[in-house]
Amino acid sequence: MSEEAKSYSIIVVPSDHSGTRQFRLSRPMLISGITLLVVLSVVVVTFAATHLGVLKTARRVGQLEEENQRLREDVAMIDELAHELELLSAQRAQILNMLGGEDLDDLADDPGIQSLLLADDDPLGDVERVRQLFADGARRGLAPRTWPADGPVRREYLPEAEGGLDAHPGLTIEVLAGEPVRASGRGRVVESGITNNGQPILVLDHGYGFRTVYAGFARPLVEAGQIIERQQAVAEFDEKGPVGRDRAGRMTGPALYFEIRVDGQSIDPREYLTPRQGRRRGS
Repeated sequence: MSEEAKSYSIIVVPSDHSGTRQFRLSRPMLISGITLLVVLSVVVVTFAATHLGVLKTARRVGQLEEENQRLREDVAMIDELAHELELLSAQRAQILNMLGGEDLDDLADDPGIQSLLLADDDPLGDVERVRQLFADGARRGLAPRTWPADGPVRREYLPEAEGGLDAHPGLTIEVLAGEPVRASGRGRVVESGITNNGQPILVLDHGYGFRTVYAGFARPLVEAGQIIERQQAVAEFDEKGPVGRDRAGRMTGPALYFEIRVDGQSIDPREYLTPRQGRRRGS
């Protein structure tokens, strides 16, 4: 029998031995079957591997989409934070302009600001709190703190009538000969006119609720709406000035009435005015 004519028999024997079956396969047929089986195995393995790769890719795509979404949210938060910082920077520039160029860098040493800068949670809320701290610092910086005249204080602040004395919501300050009245802080003139009793009056708005009132002088040197710098001359007395007597009957020279108001309420000007060195209260 030639090599090509060889055949192979497959005998199937049932378990009950009821009868056997025999299948005869030629060599080419057997080779073809084995080849087909190998090809199918390769196809199945390749399909499984490819499908597994697709599943991994799909899972990775889902993870990337989630990461992309988180990144978009982070970018949106960063954009909002950048916008808040721009507003804060603009506000700081505005404050510096209102202060006439005075710097607020010393506010960075404020413990409240330092604690916020070191914290890393809720950055947008921290920006708001930093803005409030800068605003509070700006309010302190904008407070009128320069004495409008260099003379001694003739009469102190008295919020309510006391001991037979009428209420006196400001300070009465003697004016030295030839001395002008100077602005206690940078601000805008909101009133320059005459009171009901015919006395000239001047009111400056310094921002953040601060206003100063000047009265008793002879003539204002500024007009309503004008921006005034700290220590700028805003009013003047006549060269001799009015002469009168105090409650003790002593002769007195010209004097300026000066008042500080915070949110519409008169306060003791000494709470904000720079203390005079070498002078006791009442001087």
